[in-house]
Amino acid sequence: MSGVGVGRQAEALRLFDAHCHLQDRRIAAVAPHLIRTALDCGVQRFAVNGVSEADWHIVKQMGDEYPSIIPCFGLHPWFVAERSPYWFRSLKEFLSATPAASVGEWLK
Repeated sequence: MSGVGVGRQAEALRLFDAHCHLQDRRIAAVAPHLIRTALDCGVQRFAVNGVSEADWHIVKQMGDEYPSIIPCFGLHPWFVAERSPYWFRSLKEFLSATPAASVGEWLK
């Protein structure tokens, strides 16, 4: 396929990163670059999955800042023990304030 680059091939596909953690503090500084690069390569949407109450505000902020990000709020099993007594009310508030959001893992 001479003359056809990755960008050209990606134009024919509708790419969606269905599970990523761009809010992770270990990559937060480079997240804008990662998003821009992925968009340039044809990724159209990102499901950014929160893992605990502590990062839900970052997930929401990223969704507000980047139209390509679908915020997903939830509790990863690794972090369930760290949840507050008010986590479910907080989850409902985030979902109410973010109509396009999804719910990831959670335990009641």
